[in-house]
Amino acid sequence: MKKTLKLICAAAGLLLIISLSACSHPDYTVEQAKQTYQSGDYAQALKMFKALAEDDGEAACYAGCMYFAGEGTAADKEKAKEYFEASANAGNLNGIYNLGVYYEDAKDYQTAVEYYQKAAYRGDQNAIYALGVFYERGLGVSVDYAHAAEYYKVGAAKGNVMSMMRLAGLYEKGTGVEKDLNAAKDYYKMAADSGNSDAAKKLEELK
Repeated sequence: MKKTLKLICAAAGLLLIISLSACSHPDYTVEQAKQTYQSGDYAQALKMFKALAEDDGEAACYAGCMYFAGEGTAADKEKAKEYFEASANAGNLNGIYNLGVYYEDAKDYQTAVEYYQKAAYRGDQNAIYALGVFYERGLGVSVDYAHAAEYYKVGAAKGNVMSMMRLAGLYEKGTGVEKDLNAAKDYYKMAADSGNSDAAKKLEELK
């Protein structure tokens, strides 16, 4: 499965989900640390996130992302895990999701499922999509196309474009759902309207 850790580690080909809330600190805020990151001073940004991480789950999540991707430091996925755990223990949804990504990357799919389920329960669309893929491919769970389709439906309703694409494919083939080309076209159109060029191409093919 192509990683969908959504966000700031895009430079490493990974997306890690991070929200942008700020927190108070005697010297600076999460927002200021984020601006430092965006300026390209990764080493200083990491230093700031780490200083804030002890008291802020969001900052811990940022620090974990940077260790995971090797930005401002050598990549260290075990250190990233520590920060994601701290973030998750603080109740941060993105920290929980990113632990799922960590375990998926480590090919510990059963543990990844556990964290994705926790994040999905709280409405995280990327976790919902990930669970759909896991059920479609049998990663950490038994293959269950119908169950995958249900996750994709929820993800699509939340605006997750990849869920729209996967669900359209299931309707096109009749896998896990009754074959329905009109439904497939509807979901491809939803994805295309969201800017997905592959979906636009599929719509042309199904005309």
